[in-house]
Amino acid sequence: MRLSLFLFILLLFISCSPRLNIKEAERVNNMFYYKGKPYSGEVFDLFNNSNTISYTAKVIKGIPSGRWIAYGYNGEVVSEGRFITLDTEGGNDFSRITLERSKENEIEINKVFVVTDDPDTIKNKPKIIEKVNLLLDKQNISKDIVVEFVEYEF
Repeated sequence: MRLSLFLFILLLFISCSPRLNIKEAERVNNMFYYKGKPYSGEVFDLFNNSNTISYTAKVIKGIPSGRWIAYGYNGEVVSEGRFITLDTEGGNDFSRITLERSKENEIEINKVFVVTDDPDTIKNKPKIIEKVNLLLDKQNISKDIVVEFVEYEF
């Protein structure tokens, strides 16, 4: 009886969690918004001209955070990972730093996303690498990450 009640409550909780097609979200200042407020819940995307889900991710207060999964055309998991927002401890030139740890087949991939609103910050790449490495050291996260700079504009 208790197990049945627990499972019912768990299913009810999961089914009530908000889900949003990522195409309905707005990106403002490198955050996801829905109806003018930072979005919290699950986002998903669909393959073009299909009702098949291609991607799901968790978003907390507008920031990708937690588990994400990319699916193939037949619903199989092709890659999955986790977004971890690092504490920048104030005083940095960054809005936030997000570590993405993922796995595709047997290959483990680590990416660091540095989010900033100041275009001059991006120009000083050695300074960024130094600050990111300090944050990774403080949080005991391995630095065996290949650093590649890709600049995005939202």
